[in-house]
Formats: sequence, structure tokens, C-alpha cells
Amino acid sequence: MDKSKEINREEQLTNLMGLGNSSIHKSYYPELQSKINELKMEKDQFKRIFSDALSGIFQSTMDGNIFMANPALAKLCHYVSTDEILAMVNIGNDIFSEKADFDRLLKKVSLQKNVMGFYTHFKTPEGTKIDVSLNASIINYKGSDFLECFVLDISEQKKAQNYISSIINSMPSILIGVDADGLISQWNETAEKEYSIKKSEALGSSVKNVLPYLK
Repeated sequence: MDKSKEINREEQLTNLMGLGNSSIHKSYYPELQSKINELKMEKDQFKRIFSDALSGIFQSTMDGNIFMANPALAKLCHYVSTDEILAMVNIGNDIFSEKADFDRLLKKVSLQKNVMGFYTHFKTPEGTKIDVSLNASIINYKGSDFLECFVLDISEQKKAQNYISSIINSMPSILIGVDADGLISQWNETAEKEYSIKKSEALGSSVKNVLPYLK
């Protein structure tokens, strides 16, 4: 919206209420005027936080029609401005590398209302994949549900993890990581060969169940 039009609309509203500087009625409602100023300050503060946030933020309808995005999201996805993102038809098709991941996120957040650390890929205009982690929640406004997501670029962390994993898997010795609850957190290729148990089957399982003799 044109900035001047927005200002004129606010002036018209305050004048109509008898609170504007050019109103023929001087304000006899200092508490109301104070409340209006307070709300304007909160609105301006929200805009600053939204615009200056380091993590990407977007809001969309539940079917993927994005209507709000901050500059950090545009930068993360290699777009020049947020206008390019807001012009998209569907975020699931245009931002998510795989539409199935967006559908999976919607299903999960619909059940839990809040989802933390949802791992997926976004894509740039050139088609490059970006590793991201999402914190998503459902917000309700005037009886309608909307999706709100905070997006963190974890590309560097994934590179570091892959580098460490390559070192671990290159070891000729069996290497098994176990957390404080006795659940397997690391299972290298040598362990796979020795015990004929795939990493995908071992991770997250109790070490006592996978390797009973270690009880």
C-alpha cells in the first residue's frame, strides 16, 4: 500500500474520532489517545523485530499461500526482496525442495500445533538445495488457522556432521555411540558389517536390545 495513503487513512480515522491535530474537536479522551499511541508503538516494534530478525520468518495459509515474509527469508533463499516470495503461488511448490515435505510439515503441525526442529530442504531460484530447520506453529486469527514458521539455515552444520560421519565410517574399528538413556546415537559402517544390523535400524534403539550381551 502507498505510504501516503496509509498515513492519510490513519489521519482520517483519528480526526473522525476527534483525536487528530486537525480535528475540529479537541481530544477529551486522553486515555483513549494514550491507548492508540501504545498500540502504534507495539505495531512499530513488531515491524522492527520482524524485519531485523536474523532467522527467516514467514506466514501462510494452511494450503501454502504465503502472505508475509521477512528480509532474512529472502536472503536465505537467494531472492533480492520479499516481493519475489510474496508473488509465489504456493510455498510448498516454490520454496520447499520437495512438496511432500511441506505436506508432511502441515500434517505434523496440525496434530501437534507446535513443531520444533523440522528438517527439510528449501531451494534457490537456481535450484540449489539449502538445509534448513523449521520451528512451526499454527496461529488462529478470526477463526481461521494460519501457518507461522521460523527458518534457520543449517547448511554449515550439516557439512560438519557429514565430515565427522565420513571420518567415523572410515574407521576400521567398531564405533557405537550411546546417549544417557542408553539409546544408540552413532553406529558406524564397521558395526553394520560386524553385527549385520543397518544404521537406520540401530539408531534410536536401546543398546541393550540391539546388543543384549552388553547388559
